[in-house]
Amino acid sequence: ARKSKQKEESKLLFNRSLLEDASIFSPTRANTVFSHIDCTCTQAGQIVLSGTFAEGSTDLVVLKQRADMIREFIKNEDLRKNSRATLREFGKHEAELLSRWASSESSAINRELARAKAGDRNKVIEWVCNTASTIKWGAVQFGTPVAGIAAATFAVKSIFDNRANTSFTGISQNTALGIAAVASLYAAKNGYIFGRDGNIKDLEERNLITKSVKGFNSLVTTVRKLTQELTEHAKKESLPTSFKAVIDMKDVVAELQKNIDAKMTNNDPFSAAMLLSNNVDRISTMLLFIGEMDAYLSMARHYRALQKTRNTDSERVTVDFCTFNTTSTTPYIRAEGYWNPIVPTKIVKTNNLELGGATQSRNAVITGPNAGGKSFGLRGIIVQLMLSHSYQMAWARKFETTPFKLIIGQLNNIDDPAEGHSRLMSEVFNMRSIIQRINKLSPAKGEFAFVVTDELFTGTEVEIAVKISIEMAQVFAELKHVMYILA
Repeated sequence: ARKSKQKEESKLLFNRSLLEDASIFSPTRANTVFSHIDCTCTQAGQIVLSGTFAEGSTDLVVLKQRADMIREFIKNEDLRKNSRATLREFGKHEAELLSRWASSESSAINRELARAKAGDRNKVIEWVCNTASTIKWGAVQFGTPVAGIAAATFAVKSIFDNRANTSFTGISQNTALGIAAVASLYAAKNGYIFGRDGNIKDLEERNLITKSVKGFNSLVTTVRKLTQELTEHAKKESLPTSFKAVIDMKDVVAELQKNIDAKMTNNDPFSAAMLLSNNVDRISTMLLFIGEMDAYLSMARHYRALQKTRNTDSERVTVDFCTFNTTSTTPYIRAEGYWNPIVPTKIVKTNNLELGGATQSRNAVITGPNAGGKSFGLRGIIVQLMLSHSYQMAWARKFETTPFKLIIGQLNNIDDPAEGHSRLMSEVFNMRSIIQRINKLSPAKGEFAFVVTDELFTGTEVEIAVKISIEMAQVFAELKHVMYILA
């Protein structure tokens, strides 16, 4: 319970719309920040990478651990190549593991299993299937491959949040979320349509179970190879957070694999399916371990690729590890040569920025003509903060920052006809909401906020917009734990 509370307190807070407004994720645009950093080999890796990048953390111990693991992959060529080969091999069998759970004819446990469980439907499997149905709907609505990743990362989490009263015995939110997200992504990608009580034919069910067992054995083999590689090469302090959980259940999984194989040898696939269903938590833990390793490897490959890239001005365009300033009593950012990754490296221009700390300039006003680069610059800073708070990295030559508890932006100003709000009223309500969220922070605990607004109050006359924008800026200027940038 204490660990759970600490993790909740370390979560980075931001408005969800910022993820799309800053082009980090988008169901409608292919050119996003995530599309540029994703070098994963598995669907589990895509889920973990996107989830970590989107959620963020202020736990500096966890962030250092992630950065250390990425450094291991960067500097150790054998570890990098062997791990990538292992992950690519598992990627070929990953869908087989989920073939039964992500099948249109397996939204419920088959009749034999249902009778064995006295009619008690497996809630996790049901939730996976129902969630996948929602993801399928989202993919159809948005009609792009990116929708699968975005939906699996955010829609699944949203569904879980909205079903907080659902009980999964012995299964944590993260493990249930992990396997549901992977299954949902697979389902959305392959166009499955789900029914709650589809008719199940024994032969088809048997084939699905056989595929799942084959996928499970591939999962166990992959985990075994990765843990051996880590034990051999990685420093103790940089081992991934899920490593210990996997090691602790090593003997249990080995026994489980033995029993499942025995059931299949004895031509009893339904008992094998029962064993798989009753061990969803262990399967989830192993999937998340693979996803975590794949995410670290992806960031390492991205780092190595960008270290070799130069733009037309021969100025280095790179990604590097950042430094957290834990001594400053006010928000602080120093970014040298930072850039927005959605701009091609051949034409991108880098920028420098230093605010807060001893500079006395904690806030900034950015002005310039349309298409002059204001929005790209602002989005670039937001991206650096998101990346630094997920993997302690930044698209910059050098990036130093205080940890920020709240990152929030008002970048796209639109009206809200459903609520009867004009653009101006929507902006006013949004700014009021930002102030309310800032007031929940604790400056005494070093909880800082980063706020950026782009062309605020454009829904009214210029003179009025200028007046209320100045008043808004003065409000933020008085909050010593807030860094505010107004374009």
